Amino acid sequence: MKKALSLILIISILLLQSCELFYPEQPLGSIHVISVGLNYKGTGIRVLRGTINDTQEIEQCLASLSTRHLRTYHSYSLLQRGGAGIDEYDQPGNAISLPTKSNVLNRISALAADLTENDLTIFNFNGHGNDDGSLILASPNPDGKIILDENNRPLDKETLLSVTELLTALANLPGKQLLILDSCYSGSFVEGSGSSVSLIEKRVFLEEAIFTYFSSTGYSPSTFVLAATTNDNYSYETGDVFHKHGRFTETLLAGLGWDHETNTLNPKIPAMKKGVLTTDSLYAYVLENQERLHASMYFSLYQHPTISGGAYSLRLF
Repeated sequence: MKKALSLILIISILLLQSCELFYPEQPLGSIHVISVGLNYKGTGIRVLRGTINDTQEIEQCLASLSTRHLRTYHSYSLLQRGGAGIDEYDQPGNAISLPTKSNVLNRISALAADLTENDLTIFNFNGHGNDDGSLILASPNPDGKIILDENNRPLDKETLLSVTELLTALANLPGKQLLILDSCYSGSFVEGSGSSVSLIEKRVFLEEAIFTYFSSTGYSPSTFVLAATTNDNYSYETGDVFHKHGRFTETLLAGLGWDHETNTLNPKIPAMKKGVLTTDSLYAYVLENQERLHASMYFSLYQHPTISGGAYSLRLF
């Protein structure tokens, strides 16, 4: 009898996870996007070829969607793209827009005065991730070099923005927040949010599910995460020669209706369901359409997107 009841509860929870549950309908406010992208040219670590494309096209796509759906839109870009040569680094004249740790945190903090409880802040990151989930940002040093240890991990904490630091900074903002992260180990942010039950793992613990969804303290997340991969795996770029993207971001853009060949928004938004675009519907599109390898064959190359937010879904448009 107890096993039967447990099975019914688990099935009910999984069904709940798949439903679109919303807060009481509120007016959709302004959208504020902080776009952070690095290709690491001149930093001394492996150069990425698709991150600047990812960052710029996500920003353009969200701007077009906001215009179409009559939402006020603001964007703030912090890019490190290096120079023409592979060993060149952004010059000090670009210091304000360089994605150093202090610049990123200051940009987040500065938003607080401009936000209302109906507004949405989107933090989009495209770059390297450390094995603890930390985002690897630009070095504040004039030469731009990022010093690595024997395991190729950055030694200087000023180039690492940790999961806790970023989530804490965003939690201080009014309204809702969405993190879109295309970096290795980015699933660490899903665990760190404390509002999800992992449905990727083969075992789902009933106690954890009940606590998450039915806690007496209530369930009202304000921060949501769409991440390119799990907390223990890599994120990969496409094999394109002339126009690379992160595999996750390329599929995400397709779900949003973006045509990167013409840099325009298509009339149809594939991830939109019944005229509404949510984090759940966007995640479902990526999960179904992203090209990926089978974990059982090549686990080291396997990339599985992750999502936080529990039973509630965040409406975007």
